[in-house]
Amino acid sequence: MPLHSTTLGDLLRRAGEAYGDRPAIILHDAQYSFSELARRADEKARLLAGAGLNPGERIAVWFPNGVEFIEWSFGAAMCGLVVVPLNTRLKQADAAHALEKSGARALFFTQDFIGIDFFALTGEILGAHDLPALKIVVNVGGRSSARISNFADWSASVVPATQLPEIATDSVAFINFTSGTTSRPKGAMIRHKTLMHVAREVGKRMQFSERDVVASAMPFYHNGGFVPTLLTGLMFGAALYTQARFDPDDLLDAVTRLKGTIISGAGTMFTMMLDSPRMPFTDFSQVRAVRITGPADMRRAVKAGFGKPMIYSLYGMTETTAAVTLTCPDDDVDEQMNTNGKPLPGCDIRIEGANGESLGPEQRGEILIGGDPCLMGGYFGDQNATRDVLQNGWLRSGDIGYIDRKGNLILIGRIKDMYRTGSENVACAEVEEFLREHPAVLHAAVFGVPDPRLEEVGFAFIELRDGMNATEQELQQHCRRNLANFKTPRYIRFRKNLPLTVTGRVEKRNIIPDALKEIGAVSEATGPRN
Repeated sequence: MPLHSTTLGDLLRRAGEAYGDRPAIILHDAQYSFSELARRADEKARLLAGAGLNPGERIAVWFPNGVEFIEWSFGAAMCGLVVVPLNTRLKQADAAHALEKSGARALFFTQDFIGIDFFALTGEILGAHDLPALKIVVNVGGRSSARISNFADWSASVVPATQLPEIATDSVAFINFTSGTTSRPKGAMIRHKTLMHVAREVGKRMQFSERDVVASAMPFYHNGGFVPTLLTGLMFGAALYTQARFDPDDLLDAVTRLKGTIISGAGTMFTMMLDSPRMPFTDFSQVRAVRITGPADMRRAVKAGFGKPMIYSLYGMTETTAAVTLTCPDDDVDEQMNTNGKPLPGCDIRIEGANGESLGPEQRGEILIGGDPCLMGGYFGDQNATRDVLQNGWLRSGDIGYIDRKGNLILIGRIKDMYRTGSENVACAEVEEFLREHPAVLHAAVFGVPDPRLEEVGFAFIELRDGMNATEQELQQHCRRNLANFKTPRYIRFRKNLPLTVTGRVEKRNIIPDALKEIGAVSEATGPRN
């Protein structure tokens, strides 16, 4: 049974009391019990309150998965602060955007990680951007400067608070910035009660218990790593093996060593695990469930390769506290492979047509999401953007899908992630899925580019698997064997290291300008191609 919790702080305190010295977080070289995490978070809460930070003010945390992220995030929540988690892959402009847009009063960050000097990067941000709200900047490592304190000096200057405030369950706990694949990220306000509700309902549907050992490197700064992974584990007493940086070989070794029962991750992570030389030597005998965000082709590969576990396919987004639908434990193989499951309790799905009408089973339209227990409170400081997506209690997802006759959601793709060629609409996600079915293709990003005759035609950037080759003509023929001719990309270009979000989606806004340059060069040299 899940712990009855109303806020983040309440959850961690109750977990510390209920599960005590049992391991909550296991890392490659350390582990922390439930009671240890609760104690460390309480210490940080008293320091933050003693430093003069008031309930409702924002605090940014810039950490990879590990005890620092947990103690500072939960500590902030315990004293009523709003946490702004920063992606550890952000560069100067995007990090400054999140700090400025959220009006963060404080920033706590890791000194260095994956070869990035965060101390130097933070100094560059402070020097290049006007952040008048930011008063406290603390490096948890040892280095300091005129604008940046180290933790030892800062904590020595603070008198810890003896009392912490009561926190309302309806208050904002996190401001999560959207991944921004096609536009600048917006800060979704996530309340304590939605975090508790979604974590609880995911755990109940997946039948979490104290016997479970979860293996996942989904980042905590992302809703998918924080809510249905970390929070659900804390709520149900499951141990979580996690990594600061995803290493497929190490994660597979941990599944064998710790007798892992649940594996959770994005499709890209499973691709790397399936390609790992450790796969044949991994013991999947205890793995009962895999939760995956990824397309149907990826689910099929995981089902076959991971000991035929129950596949839990999830649909959700930052604005819905990570999860709206999830496969049910009694779903058949077809539902596991080809659907995104049924709505969680308290969450509603409606499919809307072009004229605002509600559509019936098997009819495709925009996915609208309802239910106060899962919806964000709006975008922080952006009423116009909030009005665009939250209308009459429903959130406009911008996704196209339909409900099958069993009540399962089937996601087709993004409304904005479509292009029109001639008189036909093309869903980019559909073409990308077929391209990824080619054995040489690791990642595919498809979008429309201007064409003088057809309005738009398809362009695909392809990242190939290591050691494998393919030609533009070969991949076009592969598409034509599976898809209508008008869906086959006219242009295919190969490049390495396509920029990815943590959920494995290609950040198209960063590469579309390159595609436009490519077709400009083609048009000047050869003219339009039919």
